[in-house]
Amino acid sequence: MNSRPAVLLVLVALCACGPVPDAVSFTVTDSPDALTPGAGDNLFTLTMTQGSEAYELADVLVAANLPGQTATAVNFTHTDANGNGKLDKGDALVCKEPPVSIFDATTVGKSVKVALTVKRSGASVLTSLASETWVPAN
Repeated sequence: MNSRPAVLLVLVALCACGPVPDAVSFTVTDSPDALTPGAGDNLFTLTMTQGSEAYELADVLVAANLPGQTATAVNFTHTDANGNGKLDKGDALVCKEPPVSIFDATTVGKSVKVALTVKRSGASVLTSLASETWVPAN
């Protein structure tokens, strides 16, 4: 049996869908600060450990949610490892709760999904780059 038509079909299908997204991964490090009933708590730091693209910060969104809850966008401060003003490998995002209290002491020890997404140039939807789990310790 000749497998060339099947291989060609797969290649055509891949090309038709556009470029393969960049493989991105990051680590999540819990903030040493305690979660409080108030808003604006320091939550975690995301450090990008893999990825070949650089992303405009205005296009980056970090969201976090407990199972069964709607994801909430969190604020972040960019720590730029190479000074290019974009998010790329080696950079960190220090994430903070928005001006509304979403996470408090009842979140400690629970698994919180953290997702990193970007708005691609010319696109009207967000593209998920990677997700990890954050388990607050205090």
